[in-house]
Parts: sequence; C-alpha cells; structure tokens
Amino acid sequence: MRDSLTAAFHYFVENSEKLIDGSPSSFDYSLYYNDLQNRNVSDEVSVAEVVGLYSALANRPILPSMVICGRVVMSGETMPVITMLEDIFVAAVNAGAKKILLPESSRDNYMLLSDKLKREIAVGFYKTPLEAAKIALGVDL
Repeated sequence: MRDSLTAAFHYFVENSEKLIDGSPSSFDYSLYYNDLQNRNVSDEVSVAEVVGLYSALANRPILPSMVICGRVVMSGETMPVITMLEDIFVAAVNAGAKKILLPESSRDNYMLLSDKLKREIAVGFYKTPLEAAKIALGVDL
C-alpha cells in the first residue's frame, strides 16, 4: 500500500498545475486512513488520495455520494480494479452512494455485473487520476 500512496502523491505534485492554482509545495500534508472493518487498506484507494489532495488544494468538495476506486502506479498509469467489483458495488449501494468512478481498464469487468446492480448506482470511467479528479470535483473536462 505504501508504494501506491507514494505514487499517488508524486502524481498529484507533478500534475497539480493542470487543475489548481498554487503550489502544492507550500502546504504540509498528513494522511490518515481508518480501517473500520479491519480488512487492511487497499492499494485501490490511491486514486481517491489524488482526488482528495486536489479537493483540498482547490478548496472544492467532491460531489456528494461518490465512491472513487483505482490504483495509480509510479509511471502515473491507473491499473484495473482487482477487488471483486460486485463486492464494491454492493458495499457502495449499502452505504448510500449514488455514483462510482472506475478506471477505464475495469470496464470489461463492469460489463460482467448483473443488470440489477448496474441500475442501482451510476458509474463513470476515467483514464487518468487527473480525469477522475475533474469528474469527482465537478470540473469541466
């Protein structure tokens, strides 16, 4: 998990000027994850970390009831979600989420979900963590 979060932070710093004004180096950062179900924090929260950092620096909230899945690696690429999508969707629906963001590379796995599950929550796909941030913050692409 540490490598994934480090990759996410580097991606954020390298691409921050594409979404926000100001320098990310003029702030201090503290990251805290609370593993309420004792399942260990997944690598697949690193795109959510990028989005959260953009949100903080832009002083703009993430759209309500949104779930952000995905993992960014040191090259800046996003990787397909390896956790069972059905489990993610069921948990998101049970938590009251209205939309879920997935990497484009997970589209084929999404298509395998039941129609009932697909109707219960809207899905958006992104190619880069920056694109995910724009969608989550409601910024025009």
